[in-house]
Amino acid sequence: MTTRADDAPIADAASLGDLRALVNIELARAFSAEDASVAPLGRAIDYSLLAPGKRIRPVLALAAAEACGMAPAAVAKVGAAFELVHAYSLVHDDLPAMDDDDLRRGVPTSHKVYGEAVAVLVGDALQARAFELVATDDDVTPAARVDVVALLARAAGWRGMVGGQYLDIDESRTDHADLVALRDVHDRKTGALIAGAVEAGAIAAGVDAVQRAAFATFGRELGWLFQLVDDLLDATGSSDALGKTPGKDARDGKVTAVAAFGGVDALCAAVDEQLDRCLEAAGALPDDGGRLPAIARYVHGRDH
Repeated sequence: MTTRADDAPIADAASLGDLRALVNIELARAFSAEDASVAPLGRAIDYSLLAPGKRIRPVLALAAAEACGMAPAAVAKVGAAFELVHAYSLVHDDLPAMDDDDLRRGVPTSHKVYGEAVAVLVGDALQARAFELVATDDDVTPAARVDVVALLARAAGWRGMVGGQYLDIDESRTDHADLVALRDVHDRKTGALIAGAVEAGAIAAGVDAVQRAAFATFGRELGWLFQLVDDLLDATGSSDALGKTPGKDARDGKVTAVAAFGGVDALCAAVDEQLDRCLEAAGALPDDGGRLPAIARYVHGRDH
């Protein structure tokens, strides 16, 4: 992956700090209600939800709405809902029955700290609360709430993230080395929630069907960029930098983008090309995508 001259001024985390701050406020509120009988579960939820993270998905929702002229704060609950679903997926993905990981975001995984049963319940609670946040959000119209709930369900469910996870662990498949098949897995497992967050921000802002489709296209291209960079970092990074165990997919016999593209150098070139596709897609959006191109550059240049 090369360093591009147009990356440096805006591809840093600080340029998105205001959006992250809005999201973090909503995340801290999500499980703040006092209920002494399940307080220990609440602490387990916060352990995974409030751990330091990039917050890419919720920030995308806020940035998409902002590009359409809507105040980002008005979409904070919608953005937070996508982060809740993402956090739930990480907790369940790390379970022994799935990827059996011990490290996530630089700390021991949920099941290592609280046990497998509690980790399952943490994920369940995060997912349910996500839909509740959207359904009760008075900052967006009732029609937009319905559309976002349906979109989030598709992105998270069997046609999206859950379906991608199934394909990823399906040992009967014989097309793992096929790049088209690999992208299909990751368009579902990773890309669906990223694309969904972008589209949800646009829906909340009240865009028409043509603009909504353009935001979805940008989101799909960004989702693939995110996964390509993820696989590249998994092959070249350290656990200290990544906050998780590197190289695990390759050791488990899964085909990664590094293998599918034929090595690190070829994947670096593909990452650069994919950034260009993202920037081209952003050009079709209102206000040239606002801060969405900056997020694409951030994803392209990230080191964890």
